[in-house]
Order: sequence, then structure tokens, then C-alpha cells
Amino acid sequence: MRIATSIVIPTLESPTLGDTLAAVEAEIAMRDDVEIIVAGRDLARFRSGHDDARYVETERPVFPGAARNHGAARARGRRLLFTDSDCLPRSGWLARMEAALDRRAPVVGGGVAFGEEGYWSRADNVALLHEYVSRRPAGFRPYLASLNFGIQRSLFERAGGFDASLRSAEDLDLTVRLARDGARLYFEPEATVTHRPRRTGVGDLWRHHFTYGVNSARVRQRHADVFLPPPFLASRAAMLVLSPAIALATTARIFLGERAVIDDWPTAPAVFLAKMAWCLSVALHD
Repeated sequence: MRIATSIVIPTLESPTLGDTLAAVEAEIAMRDDVEIIVAGRDLARFRSGHDDARYVETERPVFPGAARNHGAARARGRRLLFTDSDCLPRSGWLARMEAALDRRAPVVGGGVAFGEEGYWSRADNVALLHEYVSRRPAGFRPYLASLNFGIQRSLFERAGGFDASLRSAEDLDLTVRLARDGARLYFEPEATVTHRPRRTGVGDLWRHHFTYGVNSARVRQRHADVFLPPPFLASRAAMLVLSPAIALATTARIFLGERAVIDDWPTAPAVFLAKMAWCLSVALHD
């Protein structure tokens, strides 16, 4: 049977990989035209018991974008779907992603739901993924997130895949490049995954968003014509001084302007801290 869809899951010794594989396998059911590829490092064999998944190991630990590229290079499907090893695809995810890729656009991002994680993990989700929650409307977007992402394989190869040098924000870079080259990016909220990050305290949250800020700053500099900052933020000094005000305004916009995460308002103080980390990292970025 010819493979129609390849599902690529990057991992770096993720203890939740088995749960992700079980959810993906439930989506595939009896189909034999879909393959699962686990790419990266799983020396602890968290994939055990899921023998239908093909494991393609990297020579050394790599960033998620590099692991996705490694898996995609060995995929056989004409469609590539990506989800992360801390995600659980919900019922209907596979069919909805495939339908959107075939009928809507060659690049598709799915919706994100939050699990029953603790306070800091939930705040991390709100701060980073509020634009992609499954309660938002479907439609075309300027960029998409890689934790729930689909693309026609031919287009992925022409674009050169993810930037393997980026620790994070590699999805921002890829989807901006795709849009610049004329591809339409579609958000399909009903193709949902539940995201379960492991943030156990304020330090985890701060480090994650500081790192993301550094990498997103690199991407924004690379695509300065797309992410043109307002003149008053052109200098690092201005960004540094104004960081608290920017973080506060961004947090207020998330909860008051977008409404999709209004039920998560108790996380607002932590979301503010996450946005402060992002602002400071951008201001201090070399």
C-alpha cells in the first residue's frame, strides 16, 4: 500500500512519548496508508509497546526542528503531519488535517487545547499558544505553530524544511518563509491536539520564554520587513526600559482583547512574567 500521510513526532527522551503514540495510533486505527515516524533520541525507549512507529535516531541530541527534518527526510507520504511528544491528538484530528490539506491550503495548522496540567504549565500554554486555541475561528493566518502542523511534502522539501539551528521559533521562521513564497496558511481549529508541557515552577516558565524570545528575535531580524517594530522600539535601550509596559499591554490584550482564553484569567500574573522574560530576552539579544 502506498503511504499517503506520514506523521512525524520529534523527541528528546520525552517520557510522554508513549501517550502521544497511543493517541496517534487510535487515530490511524486500521488504515495502512499512514505511517508514524519518531525522530530524535529515545535511548530510554519510551516508545516501547508501539512497534508500528518507525524510530529514526539522530547521531546526537538536536533541536526539534532538526529532528523533524530528520524524520521528514525518511517519510514516504505525500502529506507530512507534525505533532510533538507532549501532545495528544484528539478524535478526528488525522482526518481533519488531511481534509484541510487537500481542500483548503497546502499548509495547515490545527487547534490546541490545554490539558489538566498545573498552574505553571497552563500559564506557559496561554502565553505561547493563545493564538491557536481551538475556540478560535478557522481561517487563513500569517504564521502557524509546529506542534500541530501539516504540509504537502513537496512544498516542505522546496522550502528546505525547518531551520535546524533554531532552538525554538523555527515554526515562525518556516511559515513566514512559506507565506513569502506564496503559500497560503490555513488554521483548522477542529483538528485539535491537547498540549501538556511540563513546567513545574516560575524558573521553568521564565527560562522557556527567555529562550523563545532570543530565537524569535533572530527570526524577526531575519524577516524584518514582516515584523517591522514600531519606531519607539527600534533601540534595545527603549525595549529594555519599556519591557514592563509592553508585557502588561500584551497580557491585557490576551485576556481582554482576544477572549478565547478568558477562562484562564487566574494565570495572568504568570503570563505577565512570561512576557517580561520574552521582552528582556529580545532587548538583550545579540
